[in-house]
Amino acid sequence: MRFAFFSDIHYGESENYGKINPETGLNTRLEDIHQAFNSFVDYVLDPTKGIDVVVIGGDLYKSRKPTPTQQRLFSLILVRFLEHNKVSEKKITVIIFTGNHDIQRSEKAHSTSSIAELTRFYANDILITDESYTRIFEKDDEKVLLCTIPYLYRQKLGLSSNNQVVELYRSTINEALRSCEDATCKIFAGHQTVEGCSITEYQDLNSFNEIIIPTDSFAGFDFVSQGHVHTYQVVQKSNPCIVYQGNPIQLEFDQVSEKGFIVYDTKLKKHKRVLIEAIKFVRVDVDTSEREEDATTEIIKELKARSQEIKDSIVKIRATIKSQDLPIRNLEFKELLKEARFITPLEKTVKKKGRARSEKVVRENSVETILSEVAKVRNYTPEQTRDYISFGLSAISSAAEVK
Repeated sequence: MRFAFFSDIHYGESENYGKINPETGLNTRLEDIHQAFNSFVDYVLDPTKGIDVVVIGGDLYKSRKPTPTQQRLFSLILVRFLEHNKVSEKKITVIIFTGNHDIQRSEKAHSTSSIAELTRFYANDILITDESYTRIFEKDDEKVLLCTIPYLYRQKLGLSSNNQVVELYRSTINEALRSCEDATCKIFAGHQTVEGCSITEYQDLNSFNEIIIPTDSFAGFDFVSQGHVHTYQVVQKSNPCIVYQGNPIQLEFDQVSEKGFIVYDTKLKKHKRVLIEAIKFVRVDVDTSEREEDATTEIIKELKARSQEIKDSIVKIRATIKSQDLPIRNLEFKELLKEARFITPLEKTVKKKGRARSEKVVRENSVETILSEVAKVRNYTPEQTRDYISFGLSAISSAAEVK
């Protein structure tokens, strides 16, 4: 059997990097996300790929209260699965469970989650759940166990510590493993932070008192797929293999460009990564703070060198410059950015050099000599120097008379 794992699509995310498409009325980033999801569906519905089960592991939307437009787009994806299963002899099982962006933190919340609404409409055809789930799949000589656990909130569970959540996680896993000890392959899918995973600056999970699941919790499984962390990575290579499939589309500049999903073959007990072609984020960094070169000129050079990379991409220019580089002459490189998909505002940091201290200015010097040396350090013209010395002597004289 072949399982496809997909998560963290985040409808509504990064729309600040898009603009309204006049033909559709949709934000271009919302369209990018929807296209990435459709690319995944194209793959799994292709009969040559042999996909039997689709597991969508949480974070369908950016917000727990998605807009009607975002919900409609996601529903169109589900309709594609439903229509396929109506006409195809090879049905595809679809299982969807909740991530941290999909559920309310408390059962007492006055508004329901978007995924609960989906459960109401699709319960008879697609499994959509915010609870742990175990199922046995049998095909030919295979017997495959699948266990899924959604994102767990300590507060929602009424538990007093993260350790209690970890113990609940372990007991749920052990119960699932006992339910089918003779399975030929055992698979786990979740949406949690696993010990040893790497996160990005964009996802500062530690700041949220994140629950960390130890890797030994998954002993007994052959393969573990996790959502939640957006970077593809193999946390553990074997016993079991633990993989984060990452999100299917780049959402921020500090995320790697290659994105996609995971396919796992239960007979071979191997996974492969399938990439999705999508709009790239390109960051152009220029630092002239310690160099003689002009910042605008250096930005132009960098843009020319990366012209192919910039084409059809979302571009941010970050310039670290000296005060003499101001102002940045944006119009001079505007033409080089005309083929970019979207350009963020120029981000610049100005580093001011500390004023050099003249060794000639010492306590024994006269006031006029000191003022003269200061004027040299400040590169005053002869006329400015005379005015500066005259003003300084006058100010000192007035102060003395007041005393």
